[in-house]
Amino acid sequence: MFDWGPFSGIRNAGHSLRVAFSHRDFALLAAGQMFGQTATSMQQVVVAWQVYELTGSPLSVGLTGLFRAIPVILFSLIGGVVADSMDRRRVLLATQSITLLAALGLAALTSASLISTLAIYAGVLITGAATSFDFPARRALVPALVQESAIAPAATSMLLVRRGSAVFGPTIGGATISVASVSAAHWVVATSILALIACLFVMRSPKVVQQVSSRSRTALFEGFQFLWSVRPLFGILVMAFFLFMFVNSRSVWPALVKDIFDSGPTALGLLTSSESVGTIAGLGIALALGDVRRKGLVAVLCAMGLGVCVLSLAVAPSLHVVALVLVAFGVIDSINDSVRHTLVATLTPHRLQGRVNSVATMFGSGGVSLGDVWLGFLASSLGVRFGLGVAGGCVVVGAAFVMLLARSLLRFETGHPRAH
Repeated sequence: MFDWGPFSGIRNAGHSLRVAFSHRDFALLAAGQMFGQTATSMQQVVVAWQVYELTGSPLSVGLTGLFRAIPVILFSLIGGVVADSMDRRRVLLATQSITLLAALGLAALTSASLISTLAIYAGVLITGAATSFDFPARRALVPALVQESAIAPAATSMLLVRRGSAVFGPTIGGATISVASVSAAHWVVATSILALIACLFVMRSPKVVQQVSSRSRTALFEGFQFLWSVRPLFGILVMAFFLFMFVNSRSVWPALVKDIFDSGPTALGLLTSSESVGTIAGLGIALALGDVRRKGLVAVLCAMGLGVCVLSLAVAPSLHVVALVLVAFGVIDSINDSVRHTLVATLTPHRLQGRVNSVATMFGSGGVSLGDVWLGFLASSLGVRFGLGVAGGCVVVGAAFVMLLARSLLRFETGHPRAH
């Protein structure tokens, strides 16, 4: 099934990564990803703690996900067209400049004691709008910066950098709040975004893809049309959307830490980092396994595993157990994420990379952000533990139905880049 000999997967993965990082512009993009994801994961912890301190409501924390999701769902398709018709590096410079302004605004308002939940929601909304243009351009840039044989490991290595950086961001955020203040944490976020902009600025390649020739309205939906032609891949993305609506429990973590286990922001940061530790291990496993052919089956099994993890969070007796469960969650989530990103990167033609990635962003990020609201609502209505139990149970039951009914998805195999 995995088509690898003893240790050959690890050796091949290491060689492919060396080839990918030998490209200067790809290495700079990865470095920028490290700074950017550190800022993003840190800001998520800071904002979640700040909103919970202001309101004491998991639903209010979850609403940050709604304000993050609205622009992603509305603008991702347009972001894909922009990524395929403009210089992607310049698009990233523009989106990160907007993100920097939003971060500086939150930092200044917090320092001046003028912050409110509405101001935080506005900052998250602006950041979400920038993300809807940033993600398609960033992901579409990767295949153009490395040779064909390195596309799959390059896509996975970008995930590794992003998830690895998420180990440090939450820990730094929680510790900064505990040692200094929330405003200091916001200023550190802005500094990290500035470092990302610097990496993009020194890239040498002004343009890495040809412009889109079509300017008609159909260009907006060509990403959907391509994915619809590869039905199992489209099914994996749709499943990811509904999956993350039930397993993204981050909006519940402040209440879990503060109300259930009577701890503070440092514990919240460490929990977030625990998940990221698991994602690093999971991506290492994904790199070692190489090209897993039965990707549809892997996606469904990962969905089942994530549901079991959320159920385990509902009954965890201590923060130490919660941390271990989140490590397992991160391992499974990163393998699932690697399957989706590798499929999109290897099956999509260069001219459609931006638009197909925009659809993938809309499904993935949209589901994650809406999950913040849904889990926050369940926790506020049913209680933290019972709300997590209901969400995890829904995922386990849903994955079981998919295994029974969606046989074509379970049989979906790939083995060659650009197969379609």
